[in-house]
Amino acid sequence: MVCVILIVTIDLLILIMRTIIYLSDLKKRLKKMLRIANQIRRKKAFENKWLLYDFIDKNPGFSQYDMKKKIGWSIGKIAYYVGKLVKEDMIKNYTEIVNGRTRKSYYGKSMKKFINWDEMRNF
Repeated sequence: MVCVILIVTIDLLILIMRTIIYLSDLKKRLKKMLRIANQIRRKKAFENKWLLYDFIDKNPGFSQYDMKKKIGWSIGKIAYYVGKLVKEDMIKNYTEIVNGRTRKSYYGKSMKKFINWDEMRNF
């Protein structure tokens, strides 16, 4: 009887050890997947920001609503990236009153302002 309990206990310990090893490996794989997913999200956000900058630069004077219709993004997504571009001083906005309603329009700034020419000469 003691021998049977000892065998069952050893088998149970082996099962627990294998589970711990599996969970540890699973945790490592999940961390790696999360890191890759974050890299993809950052790359996509960077691409979206530049796509919107390029659109505004080529289509000056559009409002967020006009951009929404042309690009096909949600108004929230447009507002988020416009906010980032304004904060980074890559675009400028003008507010005007049209038919008693406030209308904001956006204009891209020249990329020449973002280039440090002294740094480029040292390349």
